[in-house]
Amino acid sequence: MRLALVPEWAQNVLNGMVTVMTVNLMRVQAGEPVSSGIDLAWQSYLLDRLQQRAEATRQMLQGAASPARLRQTLRALPPVTRTRVMVELAGLRCLPEPGDPALARFFNRRCRLPTP
Repeated sequence: MRLALVPEWAQNVLNGMVTVMTVNLMRVQAGEPVSSGIDLAWQSYLLDRLQQRAEATRQMLQGAASPARLRQTLRALPPVTRTRVMVELAGLRCLPEPGDPALARFFNRRCRLPTP
């Protein structure tokens, strides 16, 4: 899981979008036809941009390099500072990563399901 500042999408919308686009691209790579309202090149571009945003977030907010590190960083702050920082981090989202072994299994299971 990577963290990215994506305040324009709620976490559940971001998860759904990343899942659908990743599964579509995996199906295309496997040679399967995919019907989608969004061009596959555009889907790939959007996924790349989200990963770039996650990388930019990691560089700008080194305490947010991972969910575990963010928790430890926030715990180390005084309560008043923590409250202020939490407001500023309201747009921080977890970005699913298909390269993660557990998530790769999830995406592979989704690929085997019939296309709606």
